[in-house]
Amino acid sequence: MTRSEVDRQKVSPMMRQYLETKDNYEDVILFYRIGDFYEMFFEDAINVSHDLELTLTGKNAGLDEKIPPLTDIFPIVCESPFLTNISFSFPAVSFCKSSRTASL
Repeated sequence: MTRSEVDRQKVSPMMRQYLETKDNYEDVILFYRIGDFYEMFFEDAINVSHDLELTLTGKNAGLDEKIPPLTDIFPIVCESPFLTNISFSFPAVSFCKSSRTASL
């Protein structure tokens, strides 16, 4: 499933917030902070998983099918080692924190 295939009316408030943020930053790898971990979704997750040799998992976000994120890629206290590896492979990386006020 790609971002363009998602019915935004059916996703969870958190996923809707992610999609709106990613729409504004199409050309960057978006690390989305949820709690104490960063996650990536859709194409970002697929691209980074290849470079860092990480396993893709799925996340229930209100749809019948699980969304392909790279779940809990790393805790916020461990950003530096991952950033070093990613910065060589991707021209732009951005970090975003999910809002606790996301609502339906």
